[in-house]
Amino acid sequence: MGWYQKGQRVHVKHGLYRFKEGKMSTRKGNVIWLQEVLEKAKTKALAMTTDETIAQAVSVAALKWNDLKRKSELNINFDWEEILNLQGNSGPYMLYSYARAKSILRKATENPSEGEKVTDITLNDLEKSLLNKLAEFSKVVARASQEITPHHLCTYLFELASLFNSFYNKHQILNSPLERHFRLQLVEAVAIILQQGLNLLGIKTLEKM
Repeated sequence: MGWYQKGQRVHVKHGLYRFKEGKMSTRKGNVIWLQEVLEKAKTKALAMTTDETIAQAVSVAALKWNDLKRKSELNINFDWEEILNLQGNSGPYMLYSYARAKSILRKATENPSEGEKVTDITLNDLEKSLLNKLAEFSKVVARASQEITPHHLCTYLFELASLFNSFYNKHQILNSPLERHFRLQLVEAVAIILQQGLNLLGIKTLEKM
C-alpha cells in the first residue's frame, strides 16, 4: 500500500504463550488476558515488598524479561514461579543484582576509607572474569541490534549478574583495605552496565529493593 519502503520492515518469527497444561485457546476460554497478567504480577510482587512502587517495577520487569530472555520463535510456557523467581534467570533477579551493587556503593560513600588507594594488586579469577565480561557489552549490544535478537543481551546481563553475585558472596569489598578501591570501581562498572543493558530492554531499574 506504499506505507513504507522496501527494507524498512523486518518480520521476526515468534512463538506462542502456553500454560503448563497445554496451549491457550480463545474458543475454549483457556486464556489469560494482559490486564489480568499485570494485576496478578503486581499482587505477587507485593509478597516481596510492601512498597507499591517497587512492586509495580518488579512485576513489569518480570514480565518483560520473561518475554525477551529466550529466542522469539520459541514458545513460552507461562509459569509464575519462573517469572518471579528471585534466585534464577528472571526480571526480579536482575533488578535485585543492580540494587545490591548500588547498595554497596552507597555504603562506601557513607563509610569512606581512610587508607591510601592501592593500584598494584593481584586479581583473583572472579575479578578477571568480571572484567572480561564487562568488555563484551558493546559487541553483545551490536549483535542483538543487528540480528534483532534481544535474548543475546538478556543472556549476557544474566551472566554478568551471576558473576557479580558470586564475587560479592565470596570476597570482601568494603572491608578489604588493599583491594577496596579497585573492587568498588568494579562494582560501579557492573552497576552501569546492568542499568544500561536493562534500559535497552525497556526495563526500569531500582536503586533499592
